[in-house]
Amino acid sequence: MTQAASPDPRLKKLDKLLGTWELTHKDLDTGEEWLGRDTFEWLDGGYFMAMHHEEFDRLKGTMIIGYEIRWGHDKPTEDLMGHWFETSSGHHYDYIWEVDDKNMIFWLERLCQ
Repeated sequence: MTQAASPDPRLKKLDKLLGTWELTHKDLDTGEEWLGRDTFEWLDGGYFMAMHHEEFDRLKGTMIIGYEIRWGHDKPTEDLMGHWFETSSGHHYDYIWEVDDKNMIFWLERLCQ
């Protein structure tokens, strides 16, 4: 396997997420609100970003975000991927991300079985 010479330049759009963000969550059915926090940081090398997420007294986890170079390939994926590891339950989910100048959207990837 070869390593990419430098981090994918498309990752630059994630720079605006760096730092810690205080969150307020709201259940759309019940109106219940609760607090949380996201912290975004680059991992060593700059190939991936970590998002540490906590919803106080509810759940906790880390998502690793980046363009993957999958086993046996020499080019990164087209999709910006996020791998969520929920440390409060043991769940793992794959997400696809889109980030532009104004929006950050991510959704669960549907895997063919």
